[in-house]
Amino acid sequence: MKRRYVLSALAVVGVLAVVSPALGGPSLRKLVKKEVAKQLAGKTGPAGANGINGANGTPGANGTARAYAEILPRGSGGCNGVMTPPQPCSFDRDKGISSVTYLATGEYCVVAAGINSADVTPAVSVDFSETNNPEGNASVQNNTQCNGTGFDVRTERITSGTAAPDDNVGFDIVIP
Repeated sequence: MKRRYVLSALAVVGVLAVVSPALGGPSLRKLVKKEVAKQLAGKTGPAGANGINGANGTPGANGTARAYAEILPRGSGGCNGVMTPPQPCSFDRDKGISSVTYLATGEYCVVAAGINSADVTPAVSVDFSETNNPEGNASVQNNTQCNGTGFDVRTERITSGTAAPDDNVGFDIVIP
């Protein structure tokens, strides 16, 4: 007897599944799709494998700086020779700089061949890696011309609230 009711119920469900869409109701397929979409909403599967890297692009154009350098401070042995200024100083990571000369405590003359300091203002900044501790209270400034066409650069350090020339400040210069 129970088997007859189960079979009858299945038959009724089957007939309704076939007849319901014909009468304008939702199809069983649409109902199943809707339920599956609801259960999967906001869920993601496992991440796929990364794709292969593309080829490197072509190198860009050279920058516009005509000259630049990292100048080592006199206090760390960056300027060799006798203790009386002027004396030549060491510099590296450079382009277009022909010489750097130590003039006085915290004062340097940077010469870039073919570039007149009266015509252009350089950008100067403290080089943290070349400056003695404490680096945070050091400064570097562009001043006026030196030796006719050179760039006069001054390095200072604040001590007890006052800035004073200092030989232990490394700096970078970029001449556009």
